[in-house]
Amino acid sequence: MRDKELRAILQCVIEKLDIIIVKLNEIPQVSVQVSCALLPTINALKMLNNSGTASRICQVTGRTRATESMRLNELHRMGIVAKERNGRNRVFILKDGAV
Repeated sequence: MRDKELRAILQCVIEKLDIIIVKLNEIPQVSVQVSCALLPTINALKMLNNSGTASRICQVTGRTRATESMRLNELHRMGIVAKERNGRNRVFILKDGAV
């Protein structure tokens, strides 16, 4: 290809990228609000390097394991934490940029 042809193709790509950027900026930003009851659980996850089991998190928050399990499952349903199985245990992982 010639230099002029390459420049024309590159200019076309740049114009299309500009259109994509404009459309991306038009997408509304969504923020998730969490209740005050969930904040200790989120903070405990952060203290535990963004992952932990309900048993480990309840040691940090001072609440019961059942309460933390309920809160963690609520956060999972909201899409704020991921849930993985590690043997018998469920490990909850705070998603990047979720909070």
